[in-house]
Amino acid sequence: MVANHVRLFDETVKRFGQVDVAVNTVGVVIEKPTRNVTEVDYEVSFGANSKAAFFLVQEAGCTMADGGSTVTIVNSLLAAHTDS
Repeated sequence: MVANHVRLFDETVKRFGQVDVAVNTVGVVIEKPTRNVTEVDYEVSFGANSKAAFFLVQEAGCTMADGGSTVTIVNSLLAAHTDS
């Protein structure tokens, strides 16, 4: 995962010269009722929604030009699949 983030920013800098803005939008949908979510389901969701977002922002901070900005958008669609 982290290697992909490093490669993303390396390739962007090679192509455009610098990074001014990074928009980080993540979200994993677990399409099952909450009571049926397993630990593995949770780990997959957490990995994308937290870990991936953190390491993208970390790499952006190391690569980005002074004065650059990051935006992180995290979506949780778990409620859409919760039994009433």
